[in-house]
Amino acid sequence: MTVAMHALGFAGELLPLLTVYGSDGVAVTHELTVVERDAGVLAGDDDLALWTMLADDLGGLPLAMGGQARAVAFPDLPLRLPADRPAGRGLIGLALVGPTGWLAGFQPGDLLEVRLRDGTLSVSVRPPGGLRSDYVATVVSACQAAARQAIDRYADGHGELPAAVITEVLVEVMRRQPEVFTQPLPPLRQWLREAHLETFGGHVGFVGTPWNTALVRGLDRSAVVVGMLTLGALLTWDEADTGHLRELLDRLASRDGSVGYLADEIERRTAIEGVCFTQALDWLATTARTPAERAEVALFRARAAEGAGDCVAAQRLVTAALAEQPSLKAALLDAGEYATCRGDLRAAEDYLRRAEHPVAENLRAAIRAQHVLPAATATGRNRPCPCGSGRKAKLCCATTVVPPLAARAELLYALIATFAQRAPAAERLGTLIRRSTGHPQHPLLCLDLLLTNEGYLQRFLQTRGGWLREDERALLQTWARIPIGAFEIRHVRRGESVTVRPLPQGTPIVLRDRLFSTSARRLDLFCGRLLTDAARPRMFPIPAMVSRDRRHDLLTLLAADPTADQIAAFLGPQPDPCLLNTDGHEYFDAEVTLQVPDGDAAWRRLAADLTATDTNVLDHQVNRDGKAVSLGTVTRRGQRWTLWANSRERLAALHERVHTVTSSAREVGRRTDRIGGEPPTDGSTVRTITVDSYLLPGGPHMTEQRAQADLPRTASQSWVDTPIERLGMTPREAAATNSTAHAELDALLDDMQWRNDRNLDQDKPITMDVEWIRRELNNPPQQP
Repeated sequence: MTVAMHALGFAGELLPLLTVYGSDGVAVTHELTVVERDAGVLAGDDDLALWTMLADDLGGLPLAMGGQARAVAFPDLPLRLPADRPAGRGLIGLALVGPTGWLAGFQPGDLLEVRLRDGTLSVSVRPPGGLRSDYVATVVSACQAAARQAIDRYADGHGELPAAVITEVLVEVMRRQPEVFTQPLPPLRQWLREAHLETFGGHVGFVGTPWNTALVRGLDRSAVVVGMLTLGALLTWDEADTGHLRELLDRLASRDGSVGYLADEIERRTAIEGVCFTQALDWLATTARTPAERAEVALFRARAAEGAGDCVAAQRLVTAALAEQPSLKAALLDAGEYATCRGDLRAAEDYLRRAEHPVAENLRAAIRAQHVLPAATATGRNRPCPCGSGRKAKLCCATTVVPPLAARAELLYALIATFAQRAPAAERLGTLIRRSTGHPQHPLLCLDLLLTNEGYLQRFLQTRGGWLREDERALLQTWARIPIGAFEIRHVRRGESVTVRPLPQGTPIVLRDRLFSTSARRLDLFCGRLLTDAARPRMFPIPAMVSRDRRHDLLTLLAADPTADQIAAFLGPQPDPCLLNTDGHEYFDAEVTLQVPDGDAAWRRLAADLTATDTNVLDHQVNRDGKAVSLGTVTRRGQRWTLWANSRERLAALHERVHTVTSSAREVGRRTDRIGGEPPTDGSTVRTITVDSYLLPGGPHMTEQRAQADLPRTASQSWVDTPIERLGMTPREAAATNSTAHAELDALLDDMQWRNDRNLDQDKPITMDVEWIRRELNNPPQQP
């Protein structure tokens, strides 16, 4: 949505226009896809853009079938939607999401009529025929004109995209030619595609539009326009119309940004969409006139070969590009990666140094770390080489000595990480990072998710395996079989090692990792992979730390063979857990204030029913599982009584009880504030936690300070004999078994100890006396 449309309010623009169409309202058509039906969404990028934007502006639209249709934007759409499809061909930017099962009665391929009548949306299958295809040209023409204007505005520094807001186009057509929408139009997507237009996120632009603005961030806007127009000309290649492409090639000259962006897009669309650029690029190769043009076309052909999985041809073409233009940075980066794969580290260092790219710097660091003589060699790096050449060892035979595989492992990981950051994976990686936003460590795990869950490690082996040594290929095959897992830290030796244990019940592993040992803390939990360098366990990517409060949720997720999106979303910002009391009510800070004229007499009558905890405080108490639970309190200040409870239901019951002792009470104030997050809905991942208002045992010598000190012990004494859902029995019973319940009891006690340690770090009181529980259950802590 543009700033102008948002400021006016889209509903304020559209709703007055809809009154022109009378009681029948306005209907649009949409062809249902398999993905939409299975995910329970309707794509709102083109046909349904009007209704999607209206639902967004109004906070939802009521459905004739019941429930409400909400507008949801990428990447907050359901995780089961594919996130690696190209825009306009499966990737959804905006969607209408209804209640569970709202599309279950329809079949993929059905032509749906989505009608808005009197503010209510209805969805039905439409029989064939009766569609006004003669009016489609009007809409398509308006979209083309708006897209051209958007490019000009973008080049002049206005707007975030060189594309038009499609709802603004449709509203303008509706305003000028209302007859266009008197009957439903055919689905727009195919007509727009034939006009070399595509849609995404409620926008319409020409084919080649950079919908992912991260890919062009930092580029001059004129360079972006030239790059996207050239890409569009390549994608819509027509041998009869080559003049435009020739003109664009002229404009590309000396625009490194445009060339790099276009090269990335050619590789990405070849690999992901299966686009064949051969004819267009062959024609460009015959028309290239200058060394710069010949270098650019050679790079483009190299990227098309790389996208098709032929890195040998790609390497040859990159070499040709650098022969024409040695400073072409995108080609230098490729040449450096290829040289590293082939083991020519001296050439790789030279290419990568000149590429001046963050990915190149990471690879250079791994190369420098490998430039060491094997341990068995007594000659120092700066000593004369034993071969007698007179040169320093590091510049002579040391460069041909192959280090042990353990010394090459870090460079191998840097290579596959570089491969997973190439253009075909860039958008996928960006999607995972957006889903997991919240911590600087998460992008590294997202990169590892591409290698494992998304198959990029196997793709690396398929395309570059022939350049590797046999032991390197075998090590990578071993890594490919290691999944993402959960680990807990059992012991830390600062500056030396960390002992970790795979969960749920793995064998402890010692990681000799000095850097990790400086930040690791006992009982911390992390998600990631432990690899091997063929000699010892290694942790190449920094893992993602996970709060131990979410241990059970993480193990449940990993046991279900999750997708990369699900793991990334788990690491991302989480909604506050929904709190419930022991009656199953949603937790609220709920209060009502009454004016009670007959206060003293009524108070005496109420005191006979409740428990006095102070002169002017009565508490409604019940005993559950040996614990005193407060269902609500009544506090009086003169004739004003304040009733409080931790749920609306308990407050209502307490209010009713007060009415039984005084009929003259008059309500003068009310307040209800939710504590915690909203309750879970279908498909949501909101956690629920049961808490309640427990009362400490009283006594003549019980001070508030003493009560607070005794709280952990009191809670612990109650806990050991209370049935726990995860154990399926009480902790005391679990401690007497050798079942999985005993293992889970150990984990629960570690969870408590971790929480106590973190509370102490923040000068907060501990909540459970873990040492007492272990002594009581004869359950000593596990040894590292």
